[in-house]
Amino acid sequence: AVAIFKLLCGNTHPYQGITLPSKHINARAHDAIKRTYPHLVDIPAHIDNPTTYCMLHRAWPYDSNQRLCVPPEPMQEYYYALFPYAIRHFFHRAFSGDPHQRPTPAEWVEVLDRWLETISNNAE
Repeated sequence: AVAIFKLLCGNTHPYQGITLPSKHINARAHDAIKRTYPHLVDIPAHIDNPTTYCMLHRAWPYDSNQRLCVPPEPMQEYYYALFPYAIRHFFHRAFSGDPHQRPTPAEWVEVLDRWLETISNNAE
């Protein structure tokens, strides 16, 4: 699922997102993010790799039920515009659902084949 996500999303890791606080933003940007995403809670300030922290806590940025991170800026619109519900559902199962319910490789092949067939039919 990670390889599929990275392939389809320009090498963006599925758990890469905006967290607070961030060493990469100033106080003004922090306040703007807090206003835009008031549900975000701060992760511990000593965390050097927020992607790993979110992954370990299964806080997938595209899962609106978690409170640790949100998708990086252009990715949120791209994610919802590009992927049909079936693909988004599979990513949700892979990254934020019950680990025992992750899609199997055969399920991925089937859903991706259907999606590519739809894209191909729409292109004709």
